Amino acid sequence: LAAGRRWRAERAGRGAGPASRPPPPPRLRQLRSTASDDPKAPALEILTAQAEFLKGRAMLDALSASDEEKKLGKQSVQTALKRLQRVAGPQRIPADLRRRARLVAGAIQLYLRNWKPAENHYHAAHGPGTDPEADLGLLQAMLGSLEESAKSDDRSRGVVEADRLLRDLRSTDPESPLLEDLGRRLDRVR
Repeated sequence: LAAGRRWRAERAGRGAGPASRPPPPPRLRQLRSTASDDPKAPALEILTAQAEFLKGRAMLDALSASDEEKKLGKQSVQTALKRLQRVAGPQRIPADLRRRARLVAGAIQLYLRNWKPAENHYHAAHGPGTDPEADLGLLQAMLGSLEESAKSDDRSRGVVEADRLLRDLRSTDPESPLLEDLGRRLDRVR
């Protein structure tokens, strides 16, 4: 805390603006520079993307954020998605890490209210058999999309699939308040 105040005081003396921030710690820079050779590099990219997203979300959700801070927040979120794309695509990366990257990307798209991209990420993340984590994200994305769409045959198929997902999820956790809320949302779009 004291180091942060000292840094801000030093920067203020040099005319740094409110959007300036300290350089990343040397340890993180070292990890990034050696990451390309490390088999753990994709996992580090996912963690870095999560941190980048959380930073961006905090900037975007701040009530007193300036336009410049909101712009930086949007850039952080986009940077996170680009990092995840680098992990989710290549077949040389282990399937569990590609899945994890898709789940995180789906969560980011949910936050952005980009329903179809979120659905695509959760479909791609879905493993063999039951996958409650992917199913929950997919259900949330489908409900967001259904709540914003007009009545159509495609919408009817979406309601049927959302209903199936909700039933499957309730079988694993019948008393979940989150699932109760999602059930009420599904009832409203029927």
